[in-house]
Amino acid sequence: FDAPDGEPRMTSKWLGVLPGVDEFDPLFFEVSPRDAQTMDPRQRLLLQEAWSALEDAGYGERQAAQERIGMYVGVEQGEYQFLVGPHGSLTGNHDAILASRLSYVLDLRGPALAVNTSCSSGLVAAHQACLSLRAGDCDAAVAAAVNLMLTPHPYLGMSRAGMLSDEGRCYAFDERANGMVPGEAVVAVVLKRLSRARAAGDPVHAVIVASGINYDGKTNGITAPNGAAQAALIEQVHARANVAVADIDYVVAHGTATRLGDPVEVAALDRAFAARGSRPAHCALTSTKSNLGHTFAASGLVSLVSLVLALRNETIPASLHCDRPSDYIDWAKSAFRVNRTNRPWPRDAYRRRFGAVSAFGMSGTNAHMVVRDDDAGAAPYATTAPAFLFAFSAATPTALRQRVADIADTLRAGAWDAAALAALSHTLLVHRRHYAHRCAFVAADREQALALLDAAQRDEPATGVVHGKVPADFEEQPELAQHAAALLQALAVQDAAAYRATLAALADLYGQGYAPDWTAIHAGRPPQRLRLPAYPFARQRYWFDADDERRDPAPSNDDAAPVAGTLTVGVQHVVPRWDVLDADAIVDAPSAAFACASERPLVVGGGT
Repeated sequence: FDAPDGEPRMTSKWLGVLPGVDEFDPLFFEVSPRDAQTMDPRQRLLLQEAWSALEDAGYGERQAAQERIGMYVGVEQGEYQFLVGPHGSLTGNHDAILASRLSYVLDLRGPALAVNTSCSSGLVAAHQACLSLRAGDCDAAVAAAVNLMLTPHPYLGMSRAGMLSDEGRCYAFDERANGMVPGEAVVAVVLKRLSRARAAGDPVHAVIVASGINYDGKTNGITAPNGAAQAALIEQVHARANVAVADIDYVVAHGTATRLGDPVEVAALDRAFAARGSRPAHCALTSTKSNLGHTFAASGLVSLVSLVLALRNETIPASLHCDRPSDYIDWAKSAFRVNRTNRPWPRDAYRRRFGAVSAFGMSGTNAHMVVRDDDAGAAPYATTAPAFLFAFSAATPTALRQRVADIADTLRAGAWDAAALAALSHTLLVHRRHYAHRCAFVAADREQALALLDAAQRDEPATGVVHGKVPADFEEQPELAQHAAALLQALAVQDAAAYRATLAALADLYGQGYAPDWTAIHAGRPPQRLRLPAYPFARQRYWFDADDERRDPAPSNDDAAPVAGTLTVGVQHVVPRWDVLDADAIVDAPSAAFACASERPLVVGGGT
């Protein structure tokens, strides 16, 4: 962008774009579509991503109600408030609400706070979550962060400051380093004390051994880095972790691809490692910014996730665009080498694999974290069950069909023995929330399950598949609830035919809305929990339109199928007898358009 003389000039046109930043499922979160239109998309994306993270961690209704779950969100000042201007709401664009919105929706009782230390915000939020877990303020915590680039203003400001690469490349640790490329991200991880996680049978992706934060103090400019402060923090955290630097195989650096920042960071790492007896070139070094761009407040958590994925996939990923290592760094004496190609990082039965993450903020707040791998986990659950109950639910019929399709794809992707099917059944029943639209069936093996999954996706009734819709005013009948509990207890002593018949009866009760304590199926020996596809949120566009702020939002993607449970009302004619329209008929016919006397269209559905 070449501005007129005297105006700021934009020096970069590149961005690591996050798709779908304008999409949301408001009715799922009990948000009106009109409020969704003016709500900061960072808040909307965090709602969905944190929900998916908790679901992946196995927090169904019972687990969430039994534990204090905290929310710790790293975030910088948002821009959407400037787009909506006076048409926005205080809660829709407030950072404190951004952190507490999910806690409100789920009735969570742990701390909820937003952290802004600029680029180190996400990793600082994870550190604060660790402190709260150790102090007993919460039993589990979601550490999350988000960054979106929605207006030209940050680009103009960073262009004036000379921070952006005019080539569209983050040359981290390279002599061509000429600035960053911005990136967008939304990220959420669930943290828990290791002892509690193991006791609950949680899958442990990695263990945070130690973390810490400090401040640069006074430098030659408030945004200038302080290598001595960085080195002091790294030494402190590694001493707290009681890990020899020889055991640190990999560091995900802050690595902003600047001629000043990168050498200062590597020198600080070398100073800290040398104090604990490092040797040359033994530790791999990367920066996620060369791959994804600089995601600012989210960058520290993005780096943490990158490290955890490296542990899981047993591969240290390549740090890109470093063909000519910086001549400002003494690589011959350094303990680090830039990892320029994917390198194996296999599990070792005789030693732990350790890695570390750094995040430094323009504010001067630095964060560092040491992470290690965990044991392989418990042995697979052995089962002799003759069949398994599979239960699915969603807030709308469309989402339910997608959820069934996602599990069908998961089953087709690999071999499934009885232990794996038991784990799938257990995860769906115990570690997922249950919604109004439901289907369930009983299957004895993978082939039978796939056939019933295909049948469940069709609209017509299918033998063996129970469909149900739980009414909003549903109340359990005591005798049926007791019957469901008795059926679960009877499973332990039944033969194969009776076992399958009992599961079929439980599937029918599930379709009606009953939710007994499903853990009784396994008599105190729960199978391993599986990682399954996340809830399929509706993907409809909600964005503020400055040209017509009076218009209430309706799904605006003409190519998208209408969302079940949503009724768009057009302004054409008056419906004389609105009261004769049946609510169930409206929900079941989402594409139907009715008229009203309002000046503005309305969106009705999902019990709203």
